[in-house]
Amino acid sequence: MLGRSNLVALVGGGKKPLAAPNKVLIYDCQSDQMVAELGFKTPVLNIMMARDSLLVVSKIRIDVFSVPTFELQETFETYSNPRGLAAVNWLGTQVRVAILGSQPGQVHLVDVGASGRSPVMFQAHQHALAALAMAPAGGRLASSSVRGTIIRVFDTKTGAQLHEFRRGYTAAEMLGLTFSRNATILCAASDRTAHLFAVDGTATGGTNSTTTAPRSASSGAVVASGSESRSWTMFLHGQQTSFKTIELPFPGRCCFTLDGQSLMVACRNGALYAFSLSEGSTEEPAVITLFREDDCDMFRVRS
Repeated sequence: MLGRSNLVALVGGGKKPLAAPNKVLIYDCQSDQMVAELGFKTPVLNIMMARDSLLVVSKIRIDVFSVPTFELQETFETYSNPRGLAAVNWLGTQVRVAILGSQPGQVHLVDVGASGRSPVMFQAHQHALAALAMAPAGGRLASSSVRGTIIRVFDTKTGAQLHEFRRGYTAAEMLGLTFSRNATILCAASDRTAHLFAVDGTATGGTNSTTTAPRSASSGAVVASGSESRSWTMFLHGQQTSFKTIELPFPGRCCFTLDGQSLMVACRNGALYAFSLSEGSTEEPAVITLFREDDCDMFRVRS
């Protein structure tokens, strides 16, 4: 959805799609009708809207359309991108997009509509990328590779590395990265865990805390234990580690609430879990059933 406007971009998907996966439909909530239809040669893997631009991500390119005319503005060629990775935000009046470069692990930061300006290019990881996320204010970009062991944070103006976080030493499937609204906490969700990193943490000491969320055999609910503290950051071999780890009952997507006091996790079992991040909290996470597990294909959750 484009901000708080009445335009919503839709792509067909799931087991029984209502539209072809290579089409983007633009729905106007105010007039209650489809106002545009964009067709592509290959399946659409991701769509994003920012200010007056619509970005359509396919496997080897990103097309940028103007809103509300939906005329093609420009096209960016990328490295093979089967996950549909990209991140977008704006700095002032300029829309800045993070896209895959021409080599594995490479990131290009480009400004939409500034064709004469050279992109900021840097090597984020040695291996192919698995996740990208831009902070709400647009000043920071987080990335992870397919190995899932290291998460890095970069300045979106210069491409300079600001932080390096250690998720673990064993490979894991990364499902997404998410900044809190004020960009002080970064959540890295893998196939069975969610790690929280203090982006602005500088103190050392203390021990990491873990919230275990096993699935109940009777109700499918989860039980939480442990507490967390944001007043310190652990370091391991010069790399920051997470101040809190949440063990998930199923793979899921994460986002923070607007006040930053809870982490919402939408899991593939069709349930939404709300974990409290309040200091010293031992509350059990709230559980909301969204749909049956066999109805769930893939989804995203955002604050």
